Amino acid sequence: MTGEVGLEKFLQLPETQPPLEYLEREIIQKPIPSFPEVVVRHKLLTKLNGIASSDSSWKAFLELRCTFNDYSLVPDIVVLTREHFPAEDNSRIFFPPDWSIDVFSPEQSQTIILKKVIRCLEAGTQLAWVIDIEEKTVFVYFPQRVVFFDRQEDLLPTPPFASHVSLTGGEIFSWLHF
Repeated sequence: MTGEVGLEKFLQLPETQPPLEYLEREIIQKPIPSFPEVVVRHKLLTKLNGIASSDSSWKAFLELRCTFNDYSLVPDIVVLTREHFPAEDNSRIFFPPDWSIDVFSPEQSQTIILKKVIRCLEAGTQLAWVIDIEEKTVFVYFPQRVVFFDRQEDLLPTPPFASHVSLTGGEIFSWLHF
């Protein structure tokens, strides 16, 4: 589904599954995730929140809508620091994620993923990961550079607030072996 509307009108639309996003004045529906994408998202969310539970200064959320700077995006995993947790009476957040993580879907445009990452970084996201399951590669986007990790032993960079997270590409991709 695509179409041009304003952000205010977009935010009045009912939530859908998979979610709609508002990027560059266009409404874009995220693709339905494949089984491997769901596995990686679930395992990564569980791992991050297991580590975060001992810290409580940050938490990972699945598909949390982030609305900021005329965009409304739904990364696969949104990591927020405590100061950005939504108030209990408000399920929406109006700022970019502190750490954005997307699992690339072959049905998804690479350009759309890159635009989402760039818009988040421009607005203050500290770090973004794009995980490509087919290529067994994790692209890590910093505000001023991009690095890719395609060796199993590569330790993946994390934002400073989550510096005690220790994950390799090999660990992430091993979750796909049952």
